[in-house]
Amino acid sequence: MIRQLVRTNKRLLVLFVFGIMTTVYSSAQSDVKNLRNVADEDTLLILASPYYGGGFLDITEDIYKAIDPRLIANKHAVLTEEKNGHVIKRFSLFIYDGAFPVRNADSSPIFGGHDKWNYYINDKNMFTDGRALISAIMPQAIESIDFTPPSPKDLPKTQIILPKSFREDTIINKGAVRLYTRDISESVINDSTTVYLLNGNKVITRKIYDALNPVFIRSLKRIANPEEVANYGYKGITEIVKIDIFELSDLTIWQFIWTNDCPECSITLLDNIQIDQKIYDAINPFHIKEIREITEDDKESFAPYSKLFTKEKIGWKKQITIITL
Repeated sequence: MIRQLVRTNKRLLVLFVFGIMTTVYSSAQSDVKNLRNVADEDTLLILASPYYGGGFLDITEDIYKAIDPRLIANKHAVLTEEKNGHVIKRFSLFIYDGAFPVRNADSSPIFGGHDKWNYYINDKNMFTDGRALISAIMPQAIESIDFTPPSPKDLPKTQIILPKSFREDTIINKGAVRLYTRDISESVINDSTTVYLLNGNKVITRKIYDALNPVFIRSLKRIANPEEVANYGYKGITEIVKIDIFELSDLTIWQFIWTNDCPECSITLLDNIQIDQKIYDAINPFHIKEIREITEDDKESFAPYSKLFTKEKIGWKKQITIITL
């Protein structure tokens, strides 16, 4: 009972923050004329963490075009300055305002505080606060993501006993997440000819794919070769997008251990597709429209979902959580 109450309060908090952010997004973007009006010769500077002593990070046009426009905090998309004939354009993101909806502010994966590996966008290293840009990229604007895990360096053949004070990162090669973008400003994405496969073989909708927080994506590969696509057995499909995601504990210094005393008691549906906790954690909360929880006590509302559960009686109440994007 206590576990269920905590879970419910947690989701109510997410929805509360989501409501605030939706209002802010709508207000800030109401009169933006052209978020992508950036020339190749312009200098783009992103204002990183203005309230926390952060500085400026210069980015390229291709990265800027891949950013979700709803996360751009400037009312007019960018602040334009001209100095000695040179145009400088600055902007910030809601992520840096400390209001970006995360599930646990003390252990947010958004900034990659775990420091286990480096993040790159189009081979540009996203140092410190720049790491948050990963979460600002639109999934449809991602061409690929590759993850190279940290690996031990070659140690001497003779065994050496290292002192306890010897830092672990001196004997470990840092891994890397490399994200490459694609220009979707003039492209048309055909939902009827694209299949999204999550964690191996789970088919998800484009809407769910668009709601994934890219910082949770461990690898992403677009398969467009007709012969390779045909091997998956789909007809009329021209592209398969394969996505594998991290667990929340992979992205934070905190280690989360989810315990479920009765896994057969609760089921979560995301837009009518059954998901687990790993997928739920990877969803950007501001994409969520509604969360509804129904227990078997509400017989009428629970009836359409009863077939998803085992018929045997169990010691806990059965519960269905319905999430709508």
